[in-house]
Amino acid sequence: MSHFDNVIQEFQQKRIEKELKAQQVKYERLQQLQEMAELADLEMRQRRPRNRNTAYYNTL
Repeated sequence: MSHFDNVIQEFQQKRIEKELKAQQVKYERLQQLQEMAELADLEMRQRRPRNRNTAYYNTL
C-alpha cells in the first residue's frame, strides 16, 4: 500500500468513527428527551384537576 492509500484509509476510518459517535450521542439525547417528556407528562397529569368543580373550588 502506498502512503496515499494509508492516508485515505485513515481518513475513512476516522470518518466512520465520527459517524458512530454522532449516532451514539444522538441516541442518548433522544433517550434523555423521552425521559423528560414522560416526567413532564406525569407531572401534568398529577397537577390537572379531576373535574371542573375541583378547579373552581381551588380558586376560591
